[in-house]
Amino acid sequence: MGLILSLAGDIFLLFQGQLFFILGLVMFLFAHIFYILLFVKDIAFGQKSKLFLVLTTVYGFGLFFLLYSNLKAMLIPVIVYMIVILGMANTSYFRSQEVGKKSYLFVLMGALVFMLSDSLLAVNMFYTSLPYSHIWIMSTYALAQLLIVYGIIYQNPPLYSEKNKG
Repeated sequence: MGLILSLAGDIFLLFQGQLFFILGLVMFLFAHIFYILLFVKDIAFGQKSKLFLVLTTVYGFGLFFLLYSNLKAMLIPVIVYMIVILGMANTSYFRSQEVGKKSYLFVLMGALVFMLSDSLLAVNMFYTSLPYSHIWIMSTYALAQLLIVYGIIYQNPPLYSEKNKG
């Protein structure tokens, strides 16, 4: 479902105008929500989770304050989207104790590359034009999707998981 919604988002972003951008943003928002729902079933909180949460929150606030003065009518949609993508990254991180290492690393790297892709898009749209932005945005986006899908395909809970006891 995440891939299908992402495709719909890509299609909307092919067209010019704020309405198409918002529709694309909504599609990606729902794609990330589906990824969160997929990841949340494998969450195990621990001490290291807090540091990652702090780091992603600081990153989110830093990016938000960089973009803030240019967001205008997009302020609320961008805030909501940022919260959801940070949630997606964090739920991918919190899976560390509940899935195999290969699945965990690929999904986490995909989520982080997704944050990078969306950050590049946001900076390009709301702060300054980036050279070769379409290449950087689309290549990081495609890599992010590939890593997440690859990680989910290889999801295999370790033998010592609580899920496999009893």
